[in-house]
Amino acid sequence: MKLHFRTDGPRPWHQSGSVRACGAAFAPNGTLLEGATFAAYLDGPAASFADRLEALSGTFAAVYSDEVVIAAVDRIRSTPLFYGRDAAGTLCLSDDARWLADATDARLDDPVAAAEFMLTGNTTGPSTLASSVQQVQAGEAVTFGPDTATAHRYFRYGVGDRLDASEDELVAEGVRLFEQTFERLIASVLGRPVVIPLSGGMDSRLIAAMLVRGGRADTHSFSYGREHSFETQASRGVARSLGLDWSFVPYSNRDWHRWFASDDFQRFRRAATGLTATEHEQDWPAVLTLNKHGLAPDAVFVPGHAGDFLGGSHLPATPATFEHDPIDWLWQRYYVEWPTAGLTPDLRDALRARLASRLNGSGDVLDAFTQFGWQERQAKMIANSVRVYEHHGFDWRLPFWADPALLDFWGRVPVPLRRGRRLYFRVLRRLMGDALFDLPSTLRPEPWLTGKLRRLTDRDHSRYGIWLGPTPLLAALGTRIRDLAAVEHPVVGPVVQQLIRPVAALPPQRVGINGLLALAQLNDLSRQR
Repeated sequence: MKLHFRTDGPRPWHQSGSVRACGAAFAPNGTLLEGATFAAYLDGPAASFADRLEALSGTFAAVYSDEVVIAAVDRIRSTPLFYGRDAAGTLCLSDDARWLADATDARLDDPVAAAEFMLTGNTTGPSTLASSVQQVQAGEAVTFGPDTATAHRYFRYGVGDRLDASEDELVAEGVRLFEQTFERLIASVLGRPVVIPLSGGMDSRLIAAMLVRGGRADTHSFSYGREHSFETQASRGVARSLGLDWSFVPYSNRDWHRWFASDDFQRFRRAATGLTATEHEQDWPAVLTLNKHGLAPDAVFVPGHAGDFLGGSHLPATPATFEHDPIDWLWQRYYVEWPTAGLTPDLRDALRARLASRLNGSGDVLDAFTQFGWQERQAKMIANSVRVYEHHGFDWRLPFWADPALLDFWGRVPVPLRRGRRLYFRVLRRLMGDALFDLPSTLRPEPWLTGKLRRLTDRDHSRYGIWLGPTPLLAALGTRIRDLAAVEHPVVGPVVQQLIRPVAALPPQRVGINGLLALAQLNDLSRQR
């Protein structure tokens, strides 16, 4: 079968025999596999290719091409792979969705995908914004025939029998698995400098604590945003408690307006979206600034994405919620970036039908919640954050999603111990100690009026400066959401107008930041295609 495989992403690919591989992983015997050695490990019979992937602990993508072609990504889709066929029927594979769109002469022709993109910040399932470009999903290997593509899931998160053990026994096992995970993380960076985006929350706090425990007190940490915000103070407090070097990068409306307008940021946006998810822009200016101030060129970034999901943060607060239709709950949970009041009945029905088609069909409502959150939100929106580090030339690790034993454990923890992250917090307290665990990590509730004023004036986040410039209060008087919708595309344009209609006369900061980023991406893409 004829294959056109092109890698345009910043992570290097290596080939051995029939396999091209990207990333790194630990073999079952604990050996670290990198480069051509990693590709050589994966080479072998096509029939057992998925079995070899399933045994790995790491973040990777791989392509097998011999008598058949197989494309696979890891359990969190950290390095995406896209596929389609050109006019001659040649199979095209790439980690660059834009190149593949050009190769297959793709068009924005899927109004349901465009609506999903605006409502959630990403497309769902194998779809992208162009129907001729598909993607390999998390934990999936896709086998290609002359005119077929057959997907096989070698991994699903959150399935299987619930663990049958006492709470104390589960705490001990959770501690053991995290210790194993971070031992491998430290081994995998091969002594290179480590950098943590330290929000002060529990996930990045755990990473920092475990690196210090593992002898990497030389780790650099940083935060960004408003200097006197609660998050900044929490981050500084965690770094001080652990004795870590810490940097702060201030953000302002004026800065965001300037950053967003730069050619470098626009190049990042075009590459990061992958026709699938909005760019994860928050870290971009901070990494840019640290780089300009001499951050080690071989540094490895280790963000805390997304330990809270493993712990159960996505679960509804009460068991009664599970008695309702999962479609309704997922709609209310994830389809929230724009109001849906303007949707036509036909488009609303099509969106809900596509949502239903993404569920695993097992009949277990909890599995449906968990797998949708993993497959769609975590694997497409959250994991996409690593594109920031790649853009600036740095390597990265996602420790919470590398180890299959860790994922199997947290995916099978009984629901009562996952709700409110009960077991997760017990494990974290054991690992980091009472003093570090008890440092405040959440902001105390503020008076209603104070919160309202903060949201209206954008005092908590300055990213709306992208659209409102250095004086958001003044700009908001004359800038409306309808002014930002420049989509005049025959397929996408009507979708955009439906979604903005209920809020068209409001200033931009009245809708979610990811919704506006999705709108900006559709503006750009509609002009290009």
